[in-house]
Amino acid sequence: MFFILLLGGSCCSSLQFIDGGTIILPTVFARRCLCYLMNDMAQEALGDAMQALVINPEWPTAFYLQAAALKSLGMDNDAQETLKDGTYRCFPSSSIYNCIQLFPSSHFDI
Repeated sequence: MFFILLLGGSCCSSLQFIDGGTIILPTVFARRCLCYLMNDMAQEALGDAMQALVINPEWPTAFYLQAAALKSLGMDNDAQETLKDGTYRCFPSSSIYNCIQLFPSSHFDI
């Protein structure tokens, strides 16, 4: 198994191969999403965060990356809702999620 991360200019792409076949893991999209965010390519980052969620719909990291991309695109309310969703997946019965629900989104800065 080997992992190749190609960085070219302001764009990042990553591929993972095992025995000549391609395996798509949510971490591949998460890493590229982070590269896009670091290079002010929020729309592309959002696409990769959403792809990571398609592969693993319960992965909190993908929700957090999607929230960061949405915030970068100026979609603050959507970012807040996505952040709540990701927090709920980390702490479904925790008081942290219940506390977040008590406050309006204007109290939180992503």
